[in-house]
Amino acid sequence: GWWKTQWLVRELFDGITEIEHFNFLMDSHPEYDLAKIKYKVTTYEMDGKTIKFISKVYKPFQIHSKDGWKVK
Repeated sequence: GWWKTQWLVRELFDGITEIEHFNFLMDSHPEYDLAKIKYKVTTYEMDGKTIKFISKVYKPFQIHSKDGWKVK
């Protein structure tokens, strides 16, 4: 049943939420057109297959605007 992998669904949902939050922040600051971010990739082995996904998005460490790159 699905309850056996409910923990994985929750982790995937958390990663998606982090990415959506970051996208919202970028949309809120149209002066920035690019960002370099750090993120955590979680890896699991299940049934002989490798599952990798972004599970945590850290704040941007560089932001780009018309003036070039700057460190945040």
